[in-house]
Amino acid sequence: MKKILAQILFTVLLFSSFTMIAETKIIADTTENEEDSIYIDNNSYKLHWNTASLYAGWKSSEKATINSEVIYIDTLTKFTMPVPGKKTSEYSRLHTGWDLNLKQGEPVKSAFDGRVRFAGFNNGGYGNIVIVRHASGIETWYAHLSSTSVVPGQRVKCGETIGLGGSTGRSTGPHLHWEMRYKDVPLDLAKIINYANKTIPKRKIRVKDLTGDGMLALTHHKIADGDTMESIAAKHNSTPERLIRLNGLATNYVLIPGKHIRVK
Repeated sequence: MKKILAQILFTVLLFSSFTMIAETKIIADTTENEEDSIYIDNNSYKLHWNTASLYAGWKSSEKATINSEVIYIDTLTKFTMPVPGKKTSEYSRLHTGWDLNLKQGEPVKSAFDGRVRFAGFNNGGYGNIVIVRHASGIETWYAHLSSTSVVPGQRVKCGETIGLGGSTGRSTGPHLHWEMRYKDVPLDLAKIINYANKTIPKRKIRVKDLTGDGMLALTHHKIADGDTMESIAAKHNSTPERLIRLNGLATNYVLIPGKHIRVK
């Protein structure tokens, strides 16, 4: 009888240990643990998984909620800069990422563990580009590559080569244009990464603190010196009359540089 009980106990313990190992593997793969799970979307690799377009296709109503969201920036995975080259251009409303110096053909690496959502050529200026989605829902974009070495759906590890540096698309010389986006909205990299020591100091963060003018840029135009209603309308494929109605402006309106005007 004691032998039978001992065998049963051994079987239960063995089964439990295998279960725990399996769960650990799942946790490591999805970058999710008990504390993080309320912040990380369990369907990160399913929702709007569009492999044919740069943009995943999040609706305006879905984007509208991001200011109230808190995310973990891939807490359980390592982080690496995609290339060691010097940063040559900052994030802005019109330039939604960093430009990093590199040599033609230099390996470009994935910043985190993740899965490739898009890999191919874009004729809108990005040239050869790879987009990797991560368990947090954040996507990293790697543009102007000379070639890509991954395919949509492929899992990649932090530091794994996803393509080679180049100057394809709208580019004046070899460099990497690197972006982070959440639900298609560009994030301010300087608010995520400490560029001086190449680390991410704060992994738990409100999306609202990362977007800068990103959300406004989707629906608004920031008025610059010399802007007219006609020039703004032409830039956003609209008409002055429509913009006046959209913003509820009086006939004697004045455009003030630095302010935002709604265009969508």
